[in-house]
Amino acid sequence: MHAPPRPGHPKLDGAHFPALLDDLDAALRELAAPFERDDAGWARAAPGRWSAGQHVEHIGHVLAIGATALESAADQLFRGDLGKRPWRDPIQVLFVRAVTRKFPRGARSPRAALPQGAPDRARAFALLAQGSLRHRALGERLTVEQRDRLWIWNPYAPALRWHYTFAEEVRVQTTHARHHAQSAVQAAAGDSTATADAHAAGRTPRPVD
Repeated sequence: MHAPPRPGHPKLDGAHFPALLDDLDAALRELAAPFERDDAGWARAAPGRWSAGQHVEHIGHVLAIGATALESAADQLFRGDLGKRPWRDPIQVLFVRAVTRKFPRGARSPRAALPQGAPDRARAFALLAQGSLRHRALGERLTVEQRDRLWIWNPYAPALRWHYTFAEEVRVQTTHARHHAQSAVQAAAGDSTATADAHAAGRTPRPVD
């Protein structure tokens, strides 16, 4: 069962993949555009909070994690080794429906998606571009039917053993990017309500989204 589209958003299926990717690209532009020339805003952060630059780099890492999982699953699909998409229990249905509409606050960042303390802007922007390109290139390699058959275990919370279809993963990347675009603007403005980095002495910070 696919999560139904929100009014005004592309349907979550292989036929609407180009529109889903265009929406992701628009979200990434919304994230990056305010900081293309704003050096002070890029680095500004309230105590214990992420800077705008860290929000941008985090999205780049998340895109890479998703792209790697999808590319691996696509290789299995081409070999005939990718099984049928698993059944989804009602709680998982509600979760996927929620995150494909609006990304919630309070999610924990996987360690691999943590940003550096002072991200390089050019590198962070390159991560966004590469992540988008990898998703688009993969989609263009697949037929509509193959796009609908492609699925991955959620790479950000593997212990749950929940999954995303290709279209759902792209949509979650989009809602996640827009969530952090808002947090990045708040951080640049010095708003202390922006996403915390949850730093604790002696531990690698694992911020909440």
